[in-house]
Amino acid sequence: MALHSNINKAFLFVVVILLTISEVFAQKSDDLKLSFVGQNYYGFALNFNPHRQSNGYMTFDVAVAHQTTSVNKNIFDHSYNYPILGLGISVSRFSDFIMDEGSYLPDVYTVYGSFERKLYDDVKFKSGFLLNLGITTNVCKYDPVNNPGNTFLSSTIMCYFGGGFYAKTLIGKRFELGFDFMYRHYSNGMLSLPNGGIDVLGAGVFVQYNFYDRESIKKSYIPEMCFDKGLQYHVTLSGGVHSCRAEWLAFNVMVDDVNEKQTVFKKHPKFSVSLDAMYRYALKYASGLSLDVFYSSNIKYLKQCDLIIYGEEKVEDIQYSALSFGVSFVQELYYKNLAGYFAFGIYPYREMGLYCNEWHYEKAGLRYYFDDFYGLFAGFAIKAHSFDAEYFEFSLGIRFLSK
Repeated sequence: MALHSNINKAFLFVVVILLTISEVFAQKSDDLKLSFVGQNYYGFALNFNPHRQSNGYMTFDVAVAHQTTSVNKNIFDHSYNYPILGLGISVSRFSDFIMDEGSYLPDVYTVYGSFERKLYDDVKFKSGFLLNLGITTNVCKYDPVNNPGNTFLSSTIMCYFGGGFYAKTLIGKRFELGFDFMYRHYSNGMLSLPNGGIDVLGAGVFVQYNFYDRESIKKSYIPEMCFDKGLQYHVTLSGGVHSCRAEWLAFNVMVDDVNEKQTVFKKHPKFSVSLDAMYRYALKYASGLSLDVFYSSNIKYLKQCDLIIYGEEKVEDIQYSALSFGVSFVQELYYKNLAGYFAFGIYPYREMGLYCNEWHYEKAGLRYYFDDFYGLFAGFAIKAHSFDAEYFEFSLGIRFLSK
């Protein structure tokens, strides 16, 4: 309780700092159109078991947001209808969940960036969609004896993603009152086990204070659409670590004695090499195909787990290989030097036993392209099977543009 009290005090301190910094910067620069946002969000966990008594909780968010304008004459800002970029912090009261007797969830704290794209916009009313991406801290992990029901949050550091739709209206000259409907996801990307994660669907009400007059936003700039249209090629090296759910099943779930259940699992390195060809047909979009080679270092552990889970008779003729080959459709979505990266692929060759017998995969992440560094880019992504995370990876690569 003392730890949570100290963290809550730190959270309030950060809120005051954000508000103060926002006001100072807003006064010093006419180009910065800053806002301060406070929100109360109520959601329901989608992946809790039906017998649980309560799956509702509240989140409190505060954020500083910047309204892009036509002053800088940026072609991407114009193309996205002058998006609002933000930095926020939140406390999610997962302790509101009523768990099985002897188990509990902690409150978690998140720092995230936000991207708000307006679909309808006038002086008094606007609506659109928003995306959040950030990092979450968790002070209470799974324990088979003292907290056996917390199979959802199993590591200190987790990933957070949020997405949804919003609408807000101007009240007076500086205040806006709004409503949003959002999906939120908290998970560690299989960095440790168990990794149930929490999927939440809910709605929130927020108040926004603008350090500028809404009427002062002008959009007279009409840019010339210049971009590198044509074929481009990427060579990408990626790596990450993976905790295998088959080990969780074999050495924890299937073990009857609580004191014999394994709680610490080895993190297995994973690597991949990708070569893709993409065609950039619009300022914001490029599509193409990729050839992917994956290396998994945990093959001997998979075979051991298959023997425990399925029995020796079923495993006897099964093949195991550390290498897998994939072919994927890839898509990039650009905003300045950033690119959202998405891949949907199949495995022409994959021999990883009975438990890990997936035939298709997905990737979603971000890339940052460095100017004047010979097409060099860096990124991160989640690789998944049927949208269930396999591992979190970092990547380095080079982009070649066709002349």
